[in-house]
Amino acid sequence: MLGLEPYLEQLPGDQVAAARETWLNAFTKRNRQINGMLALMSKVNRLEMFASLESMEVVRRQPRLDIPVTLLVAGKSNTSNGPDFGDPNTNAAYHAWARTSRLSRYRKWIETNPQGKLTVLQQAGHNIPREQPQAIVDAVLEMIQ
Repeated sequence: MLGLEPYLEQLPGDQVAAARETWLNAFTKRNRQINGMLALMSKVNRLEMFASLESMEVVRRQPRLDIPVTLLVAGKSNTSNGPDFGDPNTNAAYHAWARTSRLSRYRKWIETNPQGKLTVLQQAGHNIPREQPQAIVDAVLEMIQ
């Protein structure tokens, strides 16, 4: 919910309650979907997924190292994720806000590393290795040259 509040603050007062309710409904639905997927996964796969999440949290808490880091991020927004507010203009505004917010967090993170570089791949979505494999090759070559 904390991530939603800055967006809600931008809405006219009479739209906040409906937007919050829509978000909660979408979150509840997504939560049921995730629980359904977890139920279908083997115990080993579930343990592996949770170990991966735990590892990411450990890394997140570590002090930043002064090493070359290139962060490749998707430029396209996945508009199928997130709530459907029932109004195309509100949906578009939400997704624009979410994209800006996401990129801002990436910029703040990469700025903690003197050798950090952020590259936004405007034509890429969630699956960068499949959608723009050459961008990964180029980033690695740039780093090692």
